[in-house]
Amino acid sequence: MRPQFALIPVLLLSACATPRMVRYDEPVPTLPSNWSEPLPAAAGVADVTDLKTWWRGFKDPLLDRLVDQALVNNLDLKVAAQRLIVARAERDALSGTLKPRIGISANSLQQQTSRRVEWPRGIGFTDTQSVQLEASW
Repeated sequence: MRPQFALIPVLLLSACATPRMVRYDEPVPTLPSNWSEPLPAAAGVADVTDLKTWWRGFKDPLLDRLVDQALVNNLDLKVAAQRLIVARAERDALSGTLKPRIGISANSLQQQTSRRVEWPRGIGFTDTQSVQLEASW
C-alpha cells in the first residue's frame, strides 16, 4: 500500500479524537446577609390577603369596575367551560359503546293482495307478527 493512502485512515480517525475535558465549577450565588425588611414576628391567618380580590388593596374604584367587567365578559373562560361540557359528553357517548346493550322490538304486518289475483279464496290476506330480542357487547 502506498504511504499517501495510509494517511487517509489516520486523518479520518484523528477527527474522532475527544477534546480535553474542561473542569466545570458551579457558580455560587451571592446572597445578602439580611433582607431590607424584617419579617413580621407573628404572621397570622388574618394578615394574609385574599388572593381572589388582591387588587382591592389599591382602593381604586375604576380598577374594581374594570376587573369586575373583565370577569363577567371573560369569553375565554366561558368557552373553556363549554368545551369541558362537550368533552365530558363525548366521553360518555364513547364509553356507552363499551357496555352491553339489550333491546327488544315487535312488529305486526298485515298485507292484502289485489282481489283480482286472489285465487284460491283467502290467500290474499297475510298477517305477520314478530318479536325480536337483541343483545350486543
